[in-house]
Amino acid sequence: MLATVQAWDNTGMGPENGSIKVWRASNGALIKTLALGTNLFNSVRFSADGSLLAGSGRSQIAIWKCSNWSLLQTNDVAPYSIGNLVFRPGGGELIVNSWMEEGRVSVPPT
Repeated sequence: MLATVQAWDNTGMGPENGSIKVWRASNGALIKTLALGTNLFNSVRFSADGSLLAGSGRSQIAIWKCSNWSLLQTNDVAPYSIGNLVFRPGGGELIVNSWMEEGRVSVPPT
């Protein structure tokens, strides 16, 4: 699978601006579009084993279970917009950073 973030402009207008698109790598078919209210995502990452997908944006971090696309957790990060995130090797944490801070988010077991 591949995941991309739908481009968005400063207005955040449009039905899918800032959403996450998940694609089947073998044929390019769209599997799922993930959104979270008004949060505009700008970064997305799969866990090493492919069981989780995390997205970060202007105000929240969200983690989904890939087997059924259920939302496992959200974390409010306002006022910081997270620019990058990565799952810690071995699981258990998501390392995040913004232009001002970096931190860690606990990840639920799958």
